[in-house]
Amino acid sequence: MATWSTACWLGPPGIAEQVRTLLPDLAETWQVVADPVLLPERVVDGSVELLVDAAMLDHRAPLEATVAAVDRIVATGGALRRVVSVVTTAWLGVDGDEREAMRCAAVVGHSRAQALRRAASGVTVNTIALATAFRTAEIPAGAPLARAVGIADLANALEFFADPESHYVTGQTLNICAGTTVLSSMSV
Repeated sequence: MATWSTACWLGPPGIAEQVRTLLPDLAETWQVVADPVLLPERVVDGSVELLVDAAMLDHRAPLEATVAAVDRIVATGGALRRVVSVVTTAWLGVDGDEREAMRCAAVVGHSRAQALRRAASGVTVNTIALATAFRTAEIPAGAPLARAVGIADLANALEFFADPESHYVTGQTLNICAGTTVLSSMSV
């Protein structure tokens, strides 16, 4: 039996399909929306229980549209119980370019603000930050664990945040980076 009835994935469909393959029991129904600007009305009907905002993994996704789409789904209330944003560790300013750092940091800040605003209604809001090398499947430069970060790592983190037993975790960012953020004073 699936953990959630309806999940919505905002972001790259290819990554969504790989995560769905690794987590077949996470949701009965997945709605995948590649472009947050085109978020269809049917997604905002209050039936979404799990929202995964991975739009920042696609550099072309406009930040304002992504934030607006998440706000719209969250505002419907309804069945929503989990919001998980996915960004890169560029949010720490240690890798990636300045523009990516700004966009990812904005999503992390937005998630923390949503966590505070939605906690009373039982909605948890968390963030997964993948090593920027995730896109190339290379070992992140200077990674203490000397291993590449892959889709399975994303799926494991998503499974943790989406688990009904994780209802006590909100406003957190989990860096999936083979240890590279240990070197950043901002990761503490």
